[in-house]
Amino acid sequence: MGAGVALDDEKRERIKALLTMGKSKNLIAKEVGVSWATVDKISKEEPDELESLREEKREELIDVIYDDMKQALALGRQKIKLAQAAAENFDGIIEKLTDALTDANANPKDIMDMVREVSSVMAIPLGQISTYFGTLYDKRALMKGDPTANTNINGTMNVKSDLRKLSPEELKNLENILSKVANTG
Repeated sequence: MGAGVALDDEKRERIKALLTMGKSKNLIAKEVGVSWATVDKISKEEPDELESLREEKREELIDVIYDDMKQALALGRQKIKLAQAAAENFDGIIEKLTDALTDANANPKDIMDMVREVSSVMAIPLGQISTYFGTLYDKRALMKGDPTANTNINGTMNVKSDLRKLSPEELKNLENILSKVANTG
């Protein structure tokens, strides 16, 4: 962008949005079509009234989400404790249920109660526990500023021959991966 050329509001807002998303100043300058210095200057500007209001509302939302996360964590802990207690009694319940099923004089209500207990332990899908754990791990990492994805790239490549073999889509994926690596470094 040449000296003295006015920056329109749309570009200015786009630059601010991209800065908020954590994109590098170089990438923003290329994407918006302005100089790095322009992006740098905008990044140092004091927030206007609208930006201040947005930030205030964002902070309020973060507080609400954090409170919900604490409640979800408490609920998750309760469910884990209940599952652990049920699991500790599981073998005994199975043994009683087996005895009751082979006893002709067993009370059907007692059998149903034991089946419910066994069902309650079996009804806790491992996938839900994994999702719960992974979500908490990611949220904690985000709060600490740690990465939530494995961004390490391992392997070797014969650049001249291997790059020629890549399809346009694979080249675009490689470009995206390298861009992410450059932005996290």
